Amino acid sequence: MINIVEGDLVRENYNMQGTVISVFDHVINVRTSNESGYAVTDNLIGLTPYHLKISNKYFSLIKKTINKKSSFFLSNKKIKSGSFNIKLERKKYYEGKICINHKDNINKVIYLTEKVIKEIDNKSSLNKTILNYQEIIKNNKSFDLTPLQKYFYQLLSNIVFSNSSVKPLIGLGIGLTPTGDDFLIGYLSAIESFKIKDKYNIKKCLLSADIFNLTNILSGLQIKAALQRRYNEKLYNFYKNISNNEQIYMRSLKELIETGSSSGLDLLAGIYFALTM
Repeated sequence: MINIVEGDLVRENYNMQGTVISVFDHVINVRTSNESGYAVTDNLIGLTPYHLKISNKYFSLIKKTINKKSSFFLSNKKIKSGSFNIKLERKKYYEGKICINHKDNINKVIYLTEKVIKEIDNKSSLNKTILNYQEIIKNNKSFDLTPLQKYFYQLLSNIVFSNSSVKPLIGLGIGLTPTGDDFLIGYLSAIESFKIKDKYNIKKCLLSADIFNLTNILSGLQIKAALQRRYNEKLYNFYKNISNNEQIYMRSLKELIETGSSSGLDLLAGIYFALTM
């Protein structure tokens, strides 16, 4: 018997035959269709709505018996692949719905976000440049930018000034969750939580995009979850604690920044853009 925590969107994959598409130290990614899948993780990975978190012991057992392209079956009560067939009982569920209507806290969040970004170096593909995005998208030649940053801000400029599609941002960058995807997820969370008008129609564009042909499945599932108003555990806590005292909120803000190697600040960049555009 295994105690697990399951993201509430994992259930859409029940009783579907899946295929392992990648195996990492702490994550096994499974695809069940062109637009769905989930990740089995150990206890070292934070929760998202498409995560199935199990004990380190059983994760290690599963990892030893599978490889890329192994079949993988999940139901409400078990996971099965090859030589293992494990019962899943005593589940807890993670939903990831963020708190909404934080309009009164916009200035507080902008101020503390700027403070934290100024204090941290080399944690994001965008680094501190997001604080100057309004000037950069008008004339990026005045700034010392990396090739990725130049391309990112050119695309952002096209969105802001030419009403261009947001689709080129999807999958932009490297990593399990590319920079462009994290930025868009942060943006979606902010327009929802703070009830901000989506004046560039970014959400509408994402809803019509063929996301899983534009980025990897892990990142695509997180965008899909965001479009269903579901977010990862650290982003959830970030919004849950906005109205708390500054010390508690800053702790959540700093924990968000520690998401992945650079995802946290890329998420925060999307939030900052939404609040200041």
